[in-house]
This record gives sequence, structure tokens and C-alpha cells, in this order.
Amino acid sequence: MNALIAALVFAALVYVAISLCERASPPGDRTGTVASEALRLFLCASSAIVGGILVAHAATPESLFAIGILCAALGATCYLTTLDAVVPAVVPGTALAILIGAAVLNHDFGPLVSSVVTGAPFAATALVAKDSGADWRDSIVAALGGAAFGLQLGIVVVGIACIIIALARPYIARHRTRPQPPARFASALAATFLLVLLGQLAIS
Repeated sequence: MNALIAALVFAALVYVAISLCERASPPGDRTGTVASEALRLFLCASSAIVGGILVAHAATPESLFAIGILCAALGATCYLTTLDAVVPAVVPGTALAILIGAAVLNHDFGPLVSSVVTGAPFAATALVAKDSGADWRDSIVAALGGAAFGLQLGIVVVGIACIIIALARPYIARHRTRPQPPARFASALAATFLLVLLGQLAIS
């Protein structure tokens, strides 16, 4: 029963986060389509599974809170950026601040270091290669993944997300009216981090 309640709470967190972000930055006429609703359902369901597994494994309240915030931030980021909307930077930024703040209070500076290392390349890209379509939100999402998963796994997941973007870029370009499609690193990063989180818990 507790696992079911946790699953519903995690799903609700993601749903509310997506809904609030939609109001702040409407995705346009792609909202309400079958694809967008399927994506919303997938993100809520994935987070529900995460919450259920955490309670089944007797996770601490602190872990439940931190991972719940992480799922909400990743879910909202993935949803909005996939629909070409601009996710408010405060969404992944708040989750990042919570994870790093909690770790620093426990005298653990690993998440801080990991977030800097994983986020730095995207920050540099946004600063130097402005035509690439990358922005500061990409670096925040990458930093969030580094803080949550650690340096080694964070770098691996970031690399996987970049490969996904590279492979999908020609497809994106064919289905857009703008000459230069956005890089959309944030969407790929958020989705990959969420799937990795789900996979880690499923095999643990």
C-alpha cells in the first residue's frame, strides 16, 4: 500500500510540475496532441515506478524527497523542451540547489564537483557557439544529472544524450520550418537521466 501511495505521489509531482511549467511557458499548438499526452503519461508513469520502487526498498524520507524533486524537474524539462517550449530555468535550478545543498550540509562536496564537471561543457557551448542552439538550461540540466548520479555515471549519461541528439538532428531538421533546428540537449539529457534512474532502481 505504501508503495502505491508513493507511486501516486511521484506521478502527481511530475504532472503538477508539467502543468505549472505549461502555464509559465505555453508549448503552443502541440499541446493536447496524442503525442504530447502520451509523453506526459510516460513521464508520470516512469516517475510513479521510481517512487514505488524506492518505498519498496525502504528508502529514507530524505531520499524520497530529493528523488521526487529530481523526477519532477526532469519530467517537466523533458516535456516542455520536447514540445519546443522554454522550460523555466528555476525548475532544474531548484532541484540542483536542493541536491547540492543537502550534500554540502552533510559535508559531501562530490555532487558539487560532479555538477560543475558535467555542466561546464554545455555552459561553454552556450557561451561560445551561440548558433548551436544550446542555452544555459542545457548546462543546468547536465549539472543536475551530475549532482544526482555522480561524476562517472553523469559523464556517461551526458555522452549518451549527446549521441542521441547527434543521431536525431537530421530528423529534427527535416520536420521543422526554421533553417537551424535547436540542439535540444535539455530534452535528451532529462529523458536519459530519468531512464537511467528508473533502470538503476529496477536492477538494484
